[in-house]
Amino acid sequence: MLGSWGGGSGGPLWRVSAAGGAATPVTQVDLAKGEFVHTWPTFLPDGTHFLYFRSGPPDVEGMYVGSLDVDAANQSRERILATGVPAVFANGHLFFPRAGTLLAQPFDARRMELQQAPVPVAQDVEITWYFTGVFSVSDGGVFVYRTASAPATFQLTSVDRQGKTVGTFGPPGTDRQVVLSPDGARAVAKDAPYDVPGDLWTLDLASGGRTRFTFNKDVYSPAVWSPDGTRIAYSAGRLGDTIYEKAASGVGDGQVLLKEPGLRHFPTSWSRDGRFLLYHTENATNTGYDLWALSLSDRKPHLMLGEASNEWAGVFSPDMRWVAYVALETAASGVYVRPFRVSAQTGQPSFGEGKRQVSSFGNWPQWRIDREIVFNTAPLKTEVFATPVNTTGSAFESGIPQRLPFPPSTGVSNTPQSTADGQRYLIEVPLDQRPARTSISVVLDWPALLKQ
Repeated sequence: MLGSWGGGSGGPLWRVSAAGGAATPVTQVDLAKGEFVHTWPTFLPDGTHFLYFRSGPPDVEGMYVGSLDVDAANQSRERILATGVPAVFANGHLFFPRAGTLLAQPFDARRMELQQAPVPVAQDVEITWYFTGVFSVSDGGVFVYRTASAPATFQLTSVDRQGKTVGTFGPPGTDRQVVLSPDGARAVAKDAPYDVPGDLWTLDLASGGRTRFTFNKDVYSPAVWSPDGTRIAYSAGRLGDTIYEKAASGVGDGQVLLKEPGLRHFPTSWSRDGRFLLYHTENATNTGYDLWALSLSDRKPHLMLGEASNEWAGVFSPDMRWVAYVALETAASGVYVRPFRVSAQTGQPSFGEGKRQVSSFGNWPQWRIDREIVFNTAPLKTEVFATPVNTTGSAFESGIPQRLPFPPSTGVSNTPQSTADGQRYLIEVPLDQRPARTSISVVLDWPALLKQ
């Protein structure tokens, strides 16, 4: 049995006996070349060779042939097909989407090479998170695909704690992942959904003005404001392998804080004293999502939490004594809190002893001063909950989460931002409240399409 495995969304392909037992890697991710993940394996007819997808920079990314008879470090580096979306092998053909069109091209499984020219078999095929085509092909001549839908449109809306609308900002658009500045006068939005590259835009909430902040359509994460509101941090580059900071005014270029090819980075919180930036990586070998703190004085990363259960979305409490985060310790993610420490001798950050569970469910927590933690329930739902907390003294206490009656939202990678007093929240309200209609097409004889 072959498959991609590990605690997160990256890494090599692994091999395990159908009867069970230990898994062993059959490919090796080359981080030096910027590779991120090996995935989508398909056995070829001889049962020994397989096709699979290597994610990486443009000169690497695409489909490759591997063999069970070759050790992980010596698999072929010859690219069979250059593509940013994994291809599927069926009945002597490779199926792969390009610019929304699903193509089929003959593949000689003995010579391990493509032949002839690709033929279009479907239009407007959806590409979803992690650049995966939503289609499936069988050797028996059937394939199924889902048609791409138009981008959702949202209205940035201010609501009170009872869910009543108190104002809107700017015209409707595709802005997502909105993050308020410390003074509440500005915000930064990303113009693409979670896990899709885009650009950041600054918003003037008084005038409704919108100004482009980045220009390369390669931003992976939402923005993180510095505590004084003068700098903005974000991850960009190849799948977010680089963390930048840039003046909030937009003047000048982004400065590299950390670059680690092959690793996804997702900055989430800047400490009040300006010394540390919390972020998580999403594809650490064996441990998946890990929490890190970047020391901004020397740009040195420090591992805070790297357990096999996956941990992400760390945020400092306003007094810097605690960090709230999400961990997947059970079947569902939960919100936890740990004490935050900085060594007086070395200046190295770490977590103190013990952890506290705020909720057995939830995602993307935010602190409201030191008295409340707000989180959402995405991606399963988009409800928002608030939990009262007490951080006075050395103890940490939390109450029962209470749902806030907000309008439906589809935020995935952040929780609605609140004003300092917690009485106003900025949310992304979809203009079409009706459930999105899914169009699924079934073709019963795809070989006939190749003869037309």
